[in-house]
Amino acid sequence: MEGERGVTNYGLQVSFSSTPQAIQEMGFVQFDENQAVMSFLAPAQPSHQVSQSLNSSTAITNSTNSTAVGFSHNDLQVGTLDPKAVNDESCANKANDGNNNSWWRSSAGSEKMSKVKVRRKLREPRFCFQTRSDVDVLDDGYKWRKYGQKVVKNSLHPRSYFRCTHNNCRVKKRIERLSEDCRMVITTYEGSDVLLGSIAAFYVLMVPFTKVEESFNIQAMHDVLYHRHHLDNYDHFEFPGVVPRTFIGALLVSILSSPIVLAMQLMHLPKIYGLLIVRLALGCIILSTLRFFRIQNSGCNLEYSAPYGLMVTNVWKESRKLDKKEERNETIMIGFSGFLHDSLNLAYGHWLKGSFYSAINYLVFATTIFRCDIVLLLGPLGLELLLVDQVNFILESIEVLHSDNFFVHSSGLAMLVDSIMWKRLLWPEFEVFWFNSILNRSSEWGTHSIHWYFTSALPRLLLAAYPLFMLGVLLDRRLLTLVLPVLSFVVLYSKLPHKELRFIISSVPMFNLCAAVAASRIYNNRKKSFWKFLNLIMLGLFLISLGCTIITFMASYANYPSGYSLKELHQIGRLDKTNEIWVHIDPFSAINGISLFCENELPWRYSKEEGITLKEFGRRNFTYLINEHSAVEGYKCLFNVNGFSRLRIQPGFPPVILDKESRVYIHGNIKNEELMHKQWPGCS
Repeated sequence: MEGERGVTNYGLQVSFSSTPQAIQEMGFVQFDENQAVMSFLAPAQPSHQVSQSLNSSTAITNSTNSTAVGFSHNDLQVGTLDPKAVNDESCANKANDGNNNSWWRSSAGSEKMSKVKVRRKLREPRFCFQTRSDVDVLDDGYKWRKYGQKVVKNSLHPRSYFRCTHNNCRVKKRIERLSEDCRMVITTYEGSDVLLGSIAAFYVLMVPFTKVEESFNIQAMHDVLYHRHHLDNYDHFEFPGVVPRTFIGALLVSILSSPIVLAMQLMHLPKIYGLLIVRLALGCIILSTLRFFRIQNSGCNLEYSAPYGLMVTNVWKESRKLDKKEERNETIMIGFSGFLHDSLNLAYGHWLKGSFYSAINYLVFATTIFRCDIVLLLGPLGLELLLVDQVNFILESIEVLHSDNFFVHSSGLAMLVDSIMWKRLLWPEFEVFWFNSILNRSSEWGTHSIHWYFTSALPRLLLAAYPLFMLGVLLDRRLLTLVLPVLSFVVLYSKLPHKELRFIISSVPMFNLCAAVAASRIYNNRKKSFWKFLNLIMLGLFLISLGCTIITFMASYANYPSGYSLKELHQIGRLDKTNEIWVHIDPFSAINGISLFCENELPWRYSKEEGITLKEFGRRNFTYLINEHSAVEGYKCLFNVNGFSRLRIQPGFPPVILDKESRVYIHGNIKNEELMHKQWPGCS
């Protein structure tokens, strides 16, 4: 391209997947927002060197089959280059000094700065992602404002700085291209996801107790943190459960939580704070993998706006089950499902990224370690990849062998760890598979109709995202390939007579992605007549979801009466003249909020002995009873705790009321004079 005086100023290099609409005079590329186009200006050079530079320069290409095209204004040549063959010295050049060729290393003047005492600002946590893309700024679902740009040494591409535009959000990100390979985009996030973290922390702090579904992993974390290598004191030997479960997830969370829990022990703080710590640690792990999954959505060029993407991504955290028998807090699941989410979020992220074998390996890991039923998701996904030719058949045999090795390593890890912890040769998921699938004994715990997941479980879990995900599949055909394996997983799971919501909760992230795409499409076209009507319906669905979330949170808050009763007993039931205060916890109370983290140190002692009749309690020397019965021979009812019973709809305001009833009673031994002389709230 020539300037006003006829002197060549620039040579232009463009790489794109489809031809842009126009290339203007000064080298700026005009393109549609849905097209992936990347352009840059080379340094000024004489006109006779332009065509030569086309053969020696690297065009930045996408990971898909794209074409690199070089344009020269003087000789009007268009050259088509192989993106894999070209190699630009400016992109591949590495400096001899190791301190100058990487963006994360300090400059040469750091030695002088070390001699000067300066007050350095504490760095926020950073997360770095490397993606092969033609586009610098990848859509991660949030809105950003660019506030700076900096020239990077030994690179033609500058580094850009962005701030999150959401209120009270301090997250920043910077974007640059890798100096060794300019096709790779490095996106670094600095700070923390305040909104997601605050949602998780709110639910953990407001509803800290757990139920029977999470009891094994909760007790395992407690034993690892407080009993350590004294395996004989572990709770699972006395209460092993129906089928054994793995210790791997509990060990991981316990290791992350151990420094804080150790400090709490030194300060003699109650163990209930340890429960908060382990739940927050697991929440951080889940949120980090969920964030990875959300960021990888940009690799599919799936657009969704921040408010709607954030809302439907977190619907699964805020949903609650309203079934009286099975209702529990689904915010941060402490059971094996919490660890399962981590593996599946990583698998989904690599699936969207295009790393199909990595996704398969994560699913293999989840199947062998945490839940064998994930094979129902692994099968449809592998079949789809083969049918759409996403998996190279030439490398298929090699990768299958690699996956087999990964399966052997994962199962070997499970057998090694759990055989030590259970003191017998054991692969937990094999016994679970034998119990549920071969013996089909899971139906002893209740059955549901074959359509229960689609007509009851998913609507309650997804709320507004349920109709939106179906609409998203209709609006964007690319989502069909993502949803089919997950839908097949739910359909295959429906054949099992015993059904629980937590069995299919691993499918929620992909459903939420489809719902986010639909919500974004409706919002972006809201000014059109038909889309305006859909936008109003969508806003109504979001308001209904918000109302349901508030109602179910209140139900969840009132559904752990045993935990609240033991907490109140510790506060008002201390006896100065009694050396040991024995508390008996019946099975109903043990599965409705009480865990080992809720217990206090001496003089408090606890018993969960089963099979004791009401008449036999009078012959036992327990100080207190936490029981579901209102009257026990030889004991006086001291106070009771109400729990969630049912939802009741009324014509006035509020339209929905939560009915509560007495669920747990605390009794005191009438033979203890000090106990009888204390003032108690009484039973109603």
